[in-house]
Amino acid sequence: MPPLRKIPILSPLRFPFSTALFFGLLILLGRSTETPQLLAEPTENHSHALPEAFVEISDRITIGAEPRTERHFSALRERGVQIVVSVDGARPEVEIARKLGLRYIHLPIGYDSVPNEVQAALRQLLNNNAEKIFIHCHHGHHRGPAAAAIAGRISGELDEKASLKVLDQCGTSKNYPGLWRSVRNFSSVNLDVSPAPLLEVAPVEPLAASMSEIDRIFDQLKSIPSTGTKIRESDHLEAATLLHELFVESARQAKTNPKKFPDLAQKLDRAALTTAKLAPALSTKSQSTYKNVIQKISADCRSCHRNFRN
Repeated sequence: MPPLRKIPILSPLRFPFSTALFFGLLILLGRSTETPQLLAEPTENHSHALPEAFVEISDRITIGAEPRTERHFSALRERGVQIVVSVDGARPEVEIARKLGLRYIHLPIGYDSVPNEVQAALRQLLNNNAEKIFIHCHHGHHRGPAAAAIAGRISGELDEKASLKVLDQCGTSKNYPGLWRSVRNFSSVNLDVSPAPLLEVAPVEPLAASMSEIDRIFDQLKSIPSTGTKIRESDHLEAATLLHELFVESARQAKTNPKKFPDLAQKLDRAALTTAKLAPALSTKSQSTYKNVIQKISADCRSCHRNFRN
């Protein structure tokens, strides 16, 4: 896991608040807005258990990859997080969060923008809750940082320069210009819309949910080292089979709306044929075949994302 990073707060509050909320934030932050400070390093007893790509951008807002295990959620709670916000399409791990007394909010977004209704929902959440929040997508590099940077603008802790620095330091790809535009063009005028509902699990289009699950499972399968370690069939055969079935199902879903997803079904059909080779490679423990298939899937995914994510 890469070392934890810290992003300084570079600017004073810039947006109008009621007097009470303004001074409430000053008390909450425990410092003058004219004296930016770096946040403290996490203590050693739980920093290693935090979700990957964990970053604090302010005293209230943190970002990272999807928390999947009880250790992840426990480490977040030890860091003071009380509310977890997912902007990913996959169903959040709400049961684990509930068990540990954490609240989950699901505001799924795409790679094209942070919609105004989601920005308005973030304002509602921040204004009505003083607790520390953790915002995540899948890997913690693109959608999550964009949403968190906007949350920092809404709370008044980040100005435009600092919010764009969040994207830069989190590795948000310039291949997703809509996310960068949402942060760069943030305005309080954007918030004058009906907010998205603050649900624990939001309804998501079946195709978007399937693609999010594909991302998750493919990450597991990519974790097999390319050299020097034997393939462990029992650990990955089920995931390989499920990945194949998800591509088959995604292709079926895309075919129901060919006007909205031109050529996507054909690409997903090809991916299904490619992923069908994974299980045999695992069964025969053919490391080279497995590596070649993984590389082919990765290349196909990148090509497809350029057309349909951006």
